[in-house]
Amino acid sequence: MTLELHVWGPAFGLPSIDAECLATVTYFAQTLSAADYLLVQSSPSAVPSYHLPALYNPSTATWTSGFDPIVSYLSTLQPPSYHHPDVTTLPPRVHADSHAYKALLASSAAPLLALSLYVSSANYSEITRPAYSAILPFPLPWAEPLAVRAAMAARAAHLGMSSLDTDAEMERLEKEEREREAAGWVQIPKALRKAVGGQNTGVKGQLSPEMKRRIKLEGLAAEVFDVLGEIDFLEEDEEGEKEDSKDGGNLG
Repeated sequence: MTLELHVWGPAFGLPSIDAECLATVTYFAQTLSAADYLLVQSSPSAVPSYHLPALYNPSTATWTSGFDPIVSYLSTLQPPSYHHPDVTTLPPRVHADSHAYKALLASSAAPLLALSLYVSSANYSEITRPAYSAILPFPLPWAEPLAVRAAMAARAAHLGMSSLDTDAEMERLEKEEREREAAGWVQIPKALRKAVGGQNTGVKGQLSPEMKRRIKLEGLAAEVFDVLGEIDFLEEDEEGEKEDSKDGGNLG
């Protein structure tokens, strides 16, 4: 029996462009023999769940999608070479730390990755979209990356950094200006707007929107890196191949 692991294709020197797919690939490399599974470069439209990673078992013609469901499925299936670490004897502290780090990655690290690669108009147009174009057959690059970007923007919405999407921000401002003009409001020339109402006073007022966004983004990233810097990923290797795999996927 050879399982099929369907994932987003490679990018940035990594086996997959997607963090969850990357975590699953890493987990498989740690727990299964290469003879037990086949890595398939795919896209969401090619699997029934429309979500990657997706595991297909030809013996039962069943699909399982998502990192945690796939790991749970493997624990019940147990291919010939499957090696799952025994976590039943681990101290409570290890379990608590593992869940805490996992929650941090889900709530902070993953949204930061979404901001950097997908919400930022500059990064998306110059780096992310070309990477998807390289791994998707035509005409999928016109549709699927946009769906991923929308999902990533929603994931990072709580961080309040939607202004990184300068394309959408420009459209919003232009729409508001058209509405004001249609309503008959007196328009202040753009060159004078910063000087009106004290908006250009103080250090904060002198900063460009780009610099303000950068300062806020660096502050958000520093909070995550400070916590991650406390983790010894090499300590007690047997305690959590599953969690290390998922951590590595988000950090990759």
